[in-house]
Amino acid sequence: EQGYWTYEFCYQSHVRQYRLDPMSKKITEDYILGRYNSSRNFEVYTAPDRTDHTMQLDLDGPAWTTALTTVYGDGDGSDQI
Repeated sequence: EQGYWTYEFCYQSHVRQYRLDPMSKKITEDYILGRYNSSRNFEVYTAPDRTDHTMQLDLDGPAWTTALTTVYGDGDGSDQI
């Protein structure tokens, strides 16, 4: 197959990868990479952000980056991993 992959993330539903035929605009390949499972916990990561910018750090104090993660599992082919 040729063409680019397109990725679709639907919050609390699924993550999908598909390929469109450029002429017909129809999906030629379609895979569910993962499905949401409400029993899986979210994890919050917080880390300092501007640690390498000492001048800015001295003026403004540390900045923090926060990320929220969860796992979307049981996708197509997950039993082959």
